[in-house]
Amino acid sequence: MTDDGAKAESFWSDPVVTKYKGQVETMIANSKNGKLFGFTTGKVFPSIGAISAQNVIAETLQHIVVDGQRAADAVKAGQARMTEITKK
Repeated sequence: MTDDGAKAESFWSDPVVTKYKGQVETMIANSKNGKLFGFTTGKVFPSIGAISAQNVIAETLQHIVVDGQRAADAVKAGQARMTEITKK
C-alpha cells in the first residue's frame, strides 16, 4: 500500500478494512518503521521464501500467544523447523 492509498476514502470504506480498522491502522503505522525480514542486511537470505511461505515465524508466535507455550520453547522449535526447511 502507498501513503496515498492509506488516505483514500475508497480504501477506508471497504467492508473488510472497516471491520478491522484498528488492526489496519496498526499495520500502516508499523510499516513506517518495519523492515522486510531476510532482506535487511544488503544480502538476501536464500531460504527466506520457504520460511515465509510456510508461515514458520507466524506459527512460532501462535504457539506462544494462542497455545500458551513458553517463548523459549516455541522459539527453539521454530528455529529447528527453519533449519529443517533450509536443508531441503
